[in-house]
Amino acid sequence: MKKSHTGEAIPPIFDCCTTIAKEGVTSEVLLRSSSSWEGTPYIAYPEGTPELTLAITRIPANSIMDWHTHPCPMAVYVLSGEFRVEIRATGKQRLFTQGAVMAESVDIVHRGMTGNRGVELLMFYAAVPGLKLSRPASSGTPQDGSAQ
Repeated sequence: MKKSHTGEAIPPIFDCCTTIAKEGVTSEVLLRSSSSWEGTPYIAYPEGTPELTLAITRIPANSIMDWHTHPCPMAVYVLSGEFRVEIRATGKQRLFTQGAVMAESVDIVHRGMTGNRGVELLMFYAAVPGLKLSRPASSGTPQDGSAQ
């Protein structure tokens, strides 16, 4: 294992960064998860060539989003404001405030709601080209949100 300028062992994962890193540069993992915020394990990525999408979504105050699903793993960072996420089948809810991160639900019917403040979200999707990143839930969508 390589050593840093201070003599500390450098894990191999950071070998690529050690020659260009400046003193004082830090890295903090905000989210690492193999399941969504409500506990459903991620099964697989969509099949095909990977396509990463990073988007900022702004939702006004006192909004209730339509019920929907996401077909791929995604992560959300709350840049400002707060919002509540609700799972349709169970009624389970969780409030996410500024600075919070979440692993989003995949193929689970849910919706987001804002209160007296709007919210600004940084959303990262791990998908494939042409995949619609959000799908409206119809009355025919299974209550448990499982894909068909």
